[in-house]
Amino acid sequence: MSADESGNVDINDPNHLPLHFKQVVDKKSSVSVAAFTTTPPTSDANVYMDEFLWALDQKFPSAGIFGTSPALPTCVSLDNEPELWSSTHKEVQGGTMVTSDDYIAKTIAMSKALKDQFPDVLIFGPVHYGFQGLFNWQGELTSTATGANWFPDKYLQALSTASATYGKPLVDVYDFHWYPEVYDNVSPFPRIISLTGATLTDSQVQQIVQAPRDLWDPTWHDPNNHNPFIYNELGADPTKGIAIIPRLQAKIDAEFPSMKGNSASILA
Repeated sequence: MSADESGNVDINDPNHLPLHFKQVVDKKSSVSVAAFTTTPPTSDANVYMDEFLWALDQKFPSAGIFGTSPALPTCVSLDNEPELWSSTHKEVQGGTMVTSDDYIAKTIAMSKALKDQFPDVLIFGPVHYGFQGLFNWQGELTSTATGANWFPDKYLQALSTASATYGKPLVDVYDFHWYPEVYDNVSPFPRIISLTGATLTDSQVQQIVQAPRDLWDPTWHDPNNHNPFIYNELGADPTKGIAIIPRLQAKIDAEFPSMKGNSASILA
């Protein structure tokens, strides 16, 4: 976590991490005997995630925002697009992508720390950036269209095992982002998320309007998509659509049924 406001960081400086960042620690008691505080000292080399939630809860003392029946229901999203950290957060992650094994281990450790403090907190994860993160963890895994070898299979099975030992679900909602991977079939073949203005063709408007069907429709695929790589990776079966939410829900139901479901953020 950032420790100062000094501007750009030279990631080639081997001292840039201790100079400009604090170490994230899941559970304060694992490294300190100090009590939680809403005014942590800046001289401390760490930031504590269970203390952070506690301090946030203290801001709303009568709401119980992480309790069983909060007046203001509040969820915790563990991360954002972790498959891309080696590029989007290179200052912290470096140029090597976090492995799926390491990421899952981090998820389990963090969730335990937060639920030790607030047993009923609702945790969302892993917040993929898009299809390739969800399908094969940005190329790390060898995934197949109909196999139980996607990243969610690995993630859900690991969480199911860890949750059974812990006594309750460690992650409550499977969360992912979805930027439509639909491309106009007229040169220069722009992606539809870049199509704006009042001069769009009927075909372009239809591609934009129909794109959400990739989330839910079991038979839909856009025949005018110039670069249907997701459809192709899923077998290019004309009787089956991308239908990413039903596919993911089936995995949840089979592998970690105590998870509440999935949440897709449609981004454009």
